[in-house]
Amino acid sequence: MATNKELEKEIKELKVMVAQLTGIPIPRDPDAKDPNFMAFGSVEHMGLIGLTTVNKGDEENFITFVGKKATYRLVDEISNFIHYPDPTKVAQLVLRQKVSEFEAGPPPIPEDAPSLWVPVGY
Repeated sequence: MATNKELEKEIKELKVMVAQLTGIPIPRDPDAKDPNFMAFGSVEHMGLIGLTTVNKGDEENFITFVGKKATYRLVDEISNFIHYPDPTKVAQLVLRQKVSEFEAGPPPIPEDAPSLWVPVGY
């Protein structure tokens, strides 16, 4: 006789097959975490905008900016700015802008903003 775990696995596989054959998506658990979601201010968000933190003692090796939470540097300091007459100065300005954006927190949602679009199956 099959165990409950085996039966649950089989049911999940059947749901996937039915969804593939019919094109009707499987309803998601509303409390489930979206794997594509990236929280504002998270490490993933920091990587997305091209920032990383600097360990103590490494400040002299990079162009750095001391923020409220940590000391930051750009992942790629020069190659994006090489066509400017002074790439280090431009890198410092961009670093300061990115850190300010990162540490400011999520932007406020206007009161008259429409609700977000929710795709079928979510």
